[in-house]
Amino acid sequence: MNCKEQHMRYVYLPLDDRPCTYSFPVQLANAAGVGVCVPCDLPGKDYKSAYPYAQAEAFLRAHAGEDACIILAVDQLCYGGLLQSRSMSGTDQAAALARLKLIRELKKQYPAMQVHAFSVIMRASISTLSQSDLVHYNNMTLYCRLAHKARLTGSREDREALEQVTAQLPKELLSHYLSVRRRNHTVNRACVEMAREGFFDSLMLLQEDAQEYGLHRLEQEELLQHAQGCENVYLHNGADEGGVMALLCAVAREKKLRMQAAVCYLRGDEGTFVARYEDRPFCENLKSYLAYAGIDVVPVSEAQQVLCILSPDEMGQKDMTDDVQETDDEDMRRRFAVQMAQLAAQGKHCYLLDLTVANGGLPGILQSTDDVMGLDKLWGYSAWNTSCNALGTIVAQMLSDALSGVRNECFLWERILDDCLYEGVVRARLRRYLTALGEDAMALRDKQGGDLALQKLAGEAMDEIPFLRSMPLDATLSLPWPRVFECRAECRKSV
Repeated sequence: MNCKEQHMRYVYLPLDDRPCTYSFPVQLANAAGVGVCVPCDLPGKDYKSAYPYAQAEAFLRAHAGEDACIILAVDQLCYGGLLQSRSMSGTDQAAALARLKLIRELKKQYPAMQVHAFSVIMRASISTLSQSDLVHYNNMTLYCRLAHKARLTGSREDREALEQVTAQLPKELLSHYLSVRRRNHTVNRACVEMAREGFFDSLMLLQEDAQEYGLHRLEQEELLQHAQGCENVYLHNGADEGGVMALLCAVAREKKLRMQAAVCYLRGDEGTFVARYEDRPFCENLKSYLAYAGIDVVPVSEAQQVLCILSPDEMGQKDMTDDVQETDDEDMRRRFAVQMAQLAAQGKHCYLLDLTVANGGLPGILQSTDDVMGLDKLWGYSAWNTSCNALGTIVAQMLSDALSGVRNECFLWERILDDCLYEGVVRARLRRYLTALGEDAMALRDKQGGDLALQKLAGEAMDEIPFLRSMPLDATLSLPWPRVFECRAECRKSV
């Protein structure tokens, strides 16, 4: 356990043990001077196995108390993890609901204990645990979209399209998927009720990968209707950033931080774009995240911290996995960098949220920023996975930095190495390299070999990118799970 002495004890049951869900929250809380109790026995590389409920229960019982603040991943408590939340294996609806009762029991025993929960609204498809899952993943995504659209329009064209895609899905797979959705939705309804009754001090309902149409929209409507009048319930896109947001926002509330920040769209837009894998305009998600965080948006002239958002260009947000090249020319990138340099020259703390593409950041904007003002003047950077994954992470860092009063250089460079170097450059090369060796990049047989290949390819890529050649910290990259989707970046000061 990692738990320092302090006025309030922070107890965190994470979604799983990936860096984004496990390490980010602890790092940023520690940087703000706060210790966190976390389980040390999560499945790790055996990530397809559920974390036993008995161990989650024992952890929460051991650390509950009047002075405790529990940050609760509902999907971990009820199903054993995020991946496990997409399966009925091991946890039916009755068992999942019974597990939630633990929180009611503990809250009754310790009325002053705080519980800040987050729960995922199931993605609009299935998990992709191997290359062979991709066909069913795409068909299930289409099924969800058409099932909702056909219900809305009633058109013959939509009904026929739905029948066609349904015929391509194995009946057992579709039946299982719909059963999981029903179970998870019932649990989310129960979570809203717990927030209404005061068992949860706050609840984030996080919509994982989705699109404009889908069964999730029907569930959202019902949940929002059920949550009417509950000011402690928030619903927006996201999932993996839930832990870092919930923890840092809880710390900020306890420290009575009421932060002010400015929002600067570098393209001059208003954030009206809908990002890939999300179902609403980005500006709506931003408003919800900032409201949950208790951050007041003020003019740039009144703010110390400025969230600089680089939106997608007029062609819309592409996906890094589509082998995207730089979307802006050098002159355009330089104009964006000059805007941030002017803010930095006024003493502003600039945090760059690069949403140009999904699933990673391109090096161009960071290179231009380094050329114009130097990366030592940048306070934060985020560009990983979906727009809301990146948004939640950088908002949490802004809170952490405001509490500490110090620029978090290690976390900044870890985000650059992970979000830009790995996701934006190395991951595609690593996937091709391992595939040529006969590996399934989504389910590696030889993780150690994957780590060695990652280190080799990352070293080569760093030599190609000028701003990385002069990085002021030592760094190590590795694969946390036996797949190439994410990496673990760890930085430390050079000796």
